[in-house]
Amino acid sequence: MNDGLILEMSGISKNYRLGNNTIEVIKEINWQVHRGEWAVIVGASGSGKTTLLNMAGLLERPDRGTIRAVGYDYARFSAREAARFRNRKIGFVFQSYCLLPELNVLENTVLPALMAGTSRREAEKKARQWLDRLGLSGRLKHRAPELSGGEQQRAAIARALINDPDLLLTDEPTGNLDLHTGEEILALFRDLRDNDPDRAIIMITHNPEIARSADSAYELFDGRLRPLGA
Repeated sequence: MNDGLILEMSGISKNYRLGNNTIEVIKEINWQVHRGEWAVIVGASGSGKTTLLNMAGLLERPDRGTIRAVGYDYARFSAREAARFRNRKIGFVFQSYCLLPELNVLENTVLPALMAGTSRREAEKKARQWLDRLGLSGRLKHRAPELSGGEQQRAAIARALINDPDLLLTDEPTGNLDLHTGEEILALFRDLRDNDPDRAIIMITHNPEIARSADSAYELFDGRLRPLGA
């Protein structure tokens, strides 16, 4: 594992209003993730895992505390700067894949690169390289509804990686897959960890068994993050 710091949370708290009540979802979390690290967060449904991941990815902001990623202080970003930073530095993989059904695999994959200003020729070259690496070179012209769940998730991973992000955030990436296909997707993450040591991966899941594949594992309980099993 590379020692370079990718993500640092300091005193992070997040509240939500529910009627007249205030619910403290995240409570004073201090956490660091380093380059080359695959970190897994487990916890019950509603424990705040997705909220924590969204804050790591600049989709939500904390009510208190600071977050730095790749040397940048999130609090300094305007909305436009945050969107640009997310596109260039952070990749997202969701349980529901989030592929556009009217586009084929290649067209879905190139979108973040085109948004970053990459030429179409270069974007398609990079997309083909990732899709080949992820075993989808024969499915480039297929649209999302024509793919299996595992193929859709591999396409989503290729799309998340096309801009070579420093931080890959994954929300229940095997949640919609059968056991065998889920194992194949986890093998892809192991390969990414082993062969792309400058990147960090944060994965949230409700399945503690997945934590065995990771470099570090945490449980989010009662708004606080603690090492799994502590």
